[in-house]
Amino acid sequence: MDQDSKGSLQGGEDDIADRISKMSLHGTPKKPKSDLKRTSEDLNSKLAQYNDPNSRTVVVYDLDMALHKNIFSRMHPERPERIVQPLRLLVESRLMSRLRTVTSREVTRDEALTVHTPEHWNFLEMLKGMTNRDLYKEGEELDSVYLSNDSFRSAKLAAGSLLAITEEVLTDRAMNGVAVIRPPGHHCKAEKPMGFCLLGNVPIACKFAMEKYGVERILIVDWDVHHGNGTQDMFLEDRRIFYMSLHRHDHGYFYPCTGDPNVVGTGDGVGYNLNIAWNESRKGDGDYLQAFYDLILPLASRYQPQLVFISAGFDSGLGDPLGNCCVTSECYGIMTQHLMSVCKGKVILALEGGYNLTTVSEGIKACCSVLLGDYPNHIDPENCVPSPGGIESINTAGEKIAPYWDNLVRFRKPEDERPVKEEAVSIHEYQEESRNNHSSINNHPATNHPANNHPPANNPVNQPTETVSQPTAEDLSFEDRVMAEMAESSNAKEIVEVSEEPQVFAVHPKTWCEHLAEHVRPAPLELSANPPCTVCQDSAESWFCLTCYQPFCSRYVKEHGLLHALDATHLMTLSMSDLSVWCYGCDAYVHNEVLLDAKNKGHMAKFGEPAVKIELAAIAED
Repeated sequence: MDQDSKGSLQGGEDDIADRISKMSLHGTPKKPKSDLKRTSEDLNSKLAQYNDPNSRTVVVYDLDMALHKNIFSRMHPERPERIVQPLRLLVESRLMSRLRTVTSREVTRDEALTVHTPEHWNFLEMLKGMTNRDLYKEGEELDSVYLSNDSFRSAKLAAGSLLAITEEVLTDRAMNGVAVIRPPGHHCKAEKPMGFCLLGNVPIACKFAMEKYGVERILIVDWDVHHGNGTQDMFLEDRRIFYMSLHRHDHGYFYPCTGDPNVVGTGDGVGYNLNIAWNESRKGDGDYLQAFYDLILPLASRYQPQLVFISAGFDSGLGDPLGNCCVTSECYGIMTQHLMSVCKGKVILALEGGYNLTTVSEGIKACCSVLLGDYPNHIDPENCVPSPGGIESINTAGEKIAPYWDNLVRFRKPEDERPVKEEAVSIHEYQEESRNNHSSINNHPATNHPANNHPPANNPVNQPTETVSQPTAEDLSFEDRVMAEMAESSNAKEIVEVSEEPQVFAVHPKTWCEHLAEHVRPAPLELSANPPCTVCQDSAESWFCLTCYQPFCSRYVKEHGLLHALDATHLMTLSMSDLSVWCYGCDAYVHNEVLLDAKNKGHMAKFGEPAVKIELAAIAED
């Protein structure tokens, strides 16, 4: 991806010339079956044995995408094994048996031309008939791209397979999915290939979603270590696409030398492009999660996307030879889980970069596990601390985007707006939102959407909320900022400590809702700590209906809790994960004295002791 990697094409030209001279000028001589082909055939036979036809999480792959390879250098980092190894790990870890496989397909010319020029398509179409000498010459004319006779076939499969998953999600045949595809796409320009990328996979899928299914708000989160310049340029003026990128920038010296935080969109799309640009290497979990908590999740929650694409480049991962960053597979899983919370779970992960096969494989495995409803693995606490340079990059990006969004108060400069109080939001709230939001993708018409009313750059919104002092230290952690705001706020008593350890805080839930009296019945004498769902017997994540006390699985298992609430109009439900109560009627968390009996019995079931002493006479009865 960077100039060093291109050196695999440029360096040793005499040796390459010798190799070309020994090849047929009209194609590569016929060779014995390669180790990769034997591996692919063996893997294909194994993959065919694993498929859950009822799974709401889908996967797409096609080992013909491995046909695209550098015929002039076996050392090129973008190699076919990048899709073979992750698929093998999914089989070995048994995750593949929990996924439903979607049939791959090729993208059509008309679908590709929604973002690309006809000249671009025609050029790729010519590759199949080119000689090796011409393929080498054409590749040298491009920026960090190699070409072969099979490149176009693989590129069409990559883009088309992502469309196949997108269609599954938007027709509600699936909740979410992962596309194990190559070549990648986020560097590809409208008019020519670039940076290992031949077609813009995610941009084509976005246009497909908007034009065929009428989706009006799509979030793209690109965590590839290289900035997705192609994706950004295609949607800079389109507010229907909010592009957010976390990437190395190194003050403009890291490939592709784009992604400056000053670029926030143009025209109608101003305020819908976020570049969190790291200016040094070794960025890790703490930096990425801090960026999520400070910018990505607040903006995404405000934007309310109907669909999320993750441009999942795992070259930001620990051990990647090009990225030199330190993100762990556990962090990739947590970021995926957070993104599920902002779009009712409709997340599609598309493979971009990543050149350490182990890092790519473990990253895809972690993300698939979370999409299936599993909890992500814990991160080493030592890795959760953001670096000073990371905090500086986050603050810079926040200052550039804040004038366009009225909920990024902390990043506003004094001349932009009087500081106002922001609510403290913890990881737990984001996780619970992902399990409880249940409206369809069309529940928020664009005409009423708050993002369509964001303040212009020179006229920021002034909300009639309380003025508070802002933390002065730029390197405060997320929890430190919460504590600082609590100390300054006269409403600090409204924020409830949810643990004896003063590290986790949550927004105070509603203290009353109109559905309490009708939908909460007295709890039975005992509750089970981990009951199986009444419908499907899955016990991965259990919720008790507070009207009939039947247990059901969550939205991100098989949705039976949500379906029961809609069918029976039983609107109050208790999570056996953290004993929170959600009201489907209010779309909110609720904590009221009426709920203490059920919460106490849930706590007794989980921990063998009540959470608090209560008087049963105080419990409201029907």
